[in-house]
Amino acid sequence: MYTTLLAPIVYGWARLNGVRARRAFLRGAGECAETQRRALLRKLRWAAGTEYGRRFGFAAIRSPGDYRKAVPIVDYHALSPFVERIVAGEPNVLFPPREKLLMFAMSSGTTARPKYVPVTGRFLAELDAADAQTNGVGRPTDRDQVAPNRGGSLPAGGAVMPAGIALAAIGPGTEAALSEGGLDVDLVADRAVAESLLEALGDPPSSGARLLLARAEVGRDVLPEGLIARGWAVDDAAAYRTVTPPPDPDLGAKVAQADAVAFTSSSTVTGFLSRFGIDAMPPVVACIGPISATTARNLGVDVDAEADPHTLPGLTAALIGCLGPA
Repeated sequence: MYTTLLAPIVYGWARLNGVRARRAFLRGAGECAETQRRALLRKLRWAAGTEYGRRFGFAAIRSPGDYRKAVPIVDYHALSPFVERIVAGEPNVLFPPREKLLMFAMSSGTTARPKYVPVTGRFLAELDAADAQTNGVGRPTDRDQVAPNRGGSLPAGGAVMPAGIALAAIGPGTEAALSEGGLDVDLVADRAVAESLLEALGDPPSSGARLLLARAEVGRDVLPEGLIARGWAVDDAAAYRTVTPPPDPDLGAKVAQADAVAFTSSSTVTGFLSRFGIDAMPPVVACIGPISATTARNLGVDVDAEADPHTLPGLTAALIGCLGPA
């Protein structure tokens, strides 16, 4: 009886996911050259900092033509010295240090010495995604773009982006967090602000194209409003919220002794002022970007430095520029 009742449900679920997989496959097949171009540039950007990537100038490659000119065709014999260094435990040779090496696959050695093939979490995730897409396993494939707009954490090796979905990030910090979670980023804004990401995303590829915008619960509406105005169907998802921690009785004394303060967002500016007031502001003020700096200035705070790029390393460099080395 249970089999009879469940059969239509199971069949309907499988048919729905098969239709989704077919739709994503046909969408990718309709623009094969562009899909392959994006995949190539994504992989080059991912490996640009490795020894192999630096040797052949991955960071400067902008097209398949550039790739053909810069990177030679090689066989395993040419790659084996690099692989042997990985076997010996050397990092950042063929893949970035953040990429977790799981094991080595080894050939049988019937025609030559056994060949060692590094197997990483990213490699298995791509295989899993390809298998899911081919067999219609139920993963969401009805959004054309996913755009996280701030850095965060993802479970390493556990995130798989379905085929046919492009992933955009507002800046290098977000891109790095996504990469650590095993996800490939197709597009990164030139500047880590909403206006730059809006310009980079541009118009939707087709009428009714959907975009999932994962962002803070409280933030400016420049991006969702701008995307809607361009014709995107936007799903605006609150991925996180900023919460002011409970009062720390020792923090006031630390603030009074501080030589500088670094604000990483507009909410940190307003949170500081609400708790300590403007009179407690340290002599040197640095902000991570133009939005937090504008918030500070509008509230009467003199800003001494703005990070460029708008990242934590950029903010550190801006502070050092103001204070000088220790």
